[in-house]
Amino acid sequence: MLLVVSCGGSVPKAELIAQGDAICAQLNEQTEAIEQPATDDAAAVASYFEEVGRVTSAAVDEIKEIGAPDEDAETYDAMLANFDEGLTKLDETVTAIRAEDQETAGTALQAAFGAIEEANGHAAEFGFTDCAE
Repeated sequence: MLLVVSCGGSVPKAELIAQGDAICAQLNEQTEAIEQPATDDAAAVASYFEEVGRVTSAAVDEIKEIGAPDEDAETYDAMLANFDEGLTKLDETVTAIRAEDQETAGTALQAAFGAIEEANGHAAEFGFTDCAE
C-alpha cells in the first residue's frame, strides 16, 4: 500500500480519495472477516467490538497520515471527526459491556453507529466510495 505523508502541505483530493479508498477497502475486508459472536456472551460481544474498533482506528490513523486535502477540507475534517467520535463511543460500549451496564452500552452503541453513519455521509460527499460504506 502506498502512503504519502504530508509535511505541512496539502494532498490533491483525487490522490487522497484513491489512497483513502484503498485503506478503507482493506478495512472493510478486515471487519467482515471478524467473526460476530453467535451468543449473548458479553465477553465475546465486547471482544468483537474491541477488535472492530482496533482495526477501524488503525485505518483512520492511516488516512490521517496521508495528509490534508487541497480542497474541501471542511467535509474531510467533519468525516474524520465523526469517525473519531464513533470510535470513542465504541470504546465506551466495550467498557459498559464489560461492566455489565446494558443501558450505557446500548446508548453508547447507538451513538457510535450514528457517528459512523454521519462519517460515511461526509465520506460520500467528499468523493470516497469504500470509505463511505
